[in-house]
Amino acid sequence: MFVLSRAYRHSEDLDFFFPTLKDRKFVFETGERMAKLIGELPGATVEDIRRVKEENAFRLWCRFEDNDETVKVELLNFTCSRLKDAGFIKLPFKTENLYNILLYKLKALCDRPDTIKDLFDLYFIFRDLPPIETDELILDLNEKFESAIGLRYELGHLVRALEYHLKWDIEIADIAHPHDLKEEIENFQKSLHDALASKSLLDFSYKKRIQNNAAKYDLDEKSYLELIDVLDENAFWVNEVLVGL
Repeated sequence: MFVLSRAYRHSEDLDFFFPTLKDRKFVFETGERMAKLIGELPGATVEDIRRVKEENAFRLWCRFEDNDETVKVELLNFTCSRLKDAGFIKLPFKTENLYNILLYKLKALCDRPDTIKDLFDLYFIFRDLPPIETDELILDLNEKFESAIGLRYELGHLVRALEYHLKWDIEIADIAHPHDLKEEIENFQKSLHDALASKSLLDFSYKKRIQNNAAKYDLDEKSYLELIDVLDENAFWVNEVLVGL
């Protein structure tokens, strides 16, 4: 994900969002122009195009020479509401901010509770966000999507989605301690489930975790961080904290 400081998993998807709701004709014409431009790139082949009428969305799949992956490019047309932070991340092209990506990922978690990818991304999104009230999060989720796509998401949808045994169907990037990262994600699934089910304040930031762990050992934060590699067995978490200091 571009909003994070580094890539933790490989992705073959590229999503584009319209700044305001567009009619179906505009979306499809824009998608067809994009498909034409991609098809004109050296070594590029557009393999499939789909016009998704019920969502006013456009999807295409393309391949590039010397690459065995198919890339899915999607134009999404349910972006009329941008919550909390109306700004964009400043990159070579406009990139959505963390809070609004959080809402997209929660929607995806409800819509496709058979893959680990959305939970995986949520772990890294939540760690960089300030605390969020559960009720406020559900209100924002529906403010963003209900009028655009006609679907309403209740707290129970998220809780049930987190009760699935999610299929580990992603390719993790070249990082240290991938086994411990997997353990982190699995523990996060239970923690997020329990926090939502009890309507607790959602705070999965590394800062909060450091505070809690330091208190557990009756240490101040500085002393805990000096001993973190001795006190904590999860090497991925330890490495991430130490790299971030």
